[in-house]
Amino acid sequence: MPEVRCFDSISAINRDAWNLCFPNELENYNYLLAVERARIKDFELRYYVVMDGDTVLAATPAFYVDYDLATTADGKVRRILLAAQRIAPKLFTLKLACLASFATKSCPICYHPCFDKQKKRE
Repeated sequence: MPEVRCFDSISAINRDAWNLCFPNELENYNYLLAVERARIKDFELRYYVVMDGDTVLAATPAFYVDYDLATTADGKVRRILLAAQRIAPKLFTLKLACLASFATKSCPICYHPCFDKQKKRE
């Protein structure tokens, strides 16, 4: 019976099994491992997989981060947020959970080659 598992390190997942779900991806196992080993401050990395025994059926990298709302604001809104943060710093920070690697341009949820298009939709 398939089960969803979450890992704190991609090294806990078989390299070949992960890469089988990500054929032709430059941002593959080795890339994600290098990003993980860089220990970028403030990012908590995770790796979600659907497994059937030792077979990785689907996988995606993920991360958690405290997101400062002033980051993407500008002008008067940014000044107001920055002033308010001096009074209540955590009030304008959101805990974000994202399916993707923070160091990639995409949000891959990839599947083992045994899945056809219909099975992926299910």
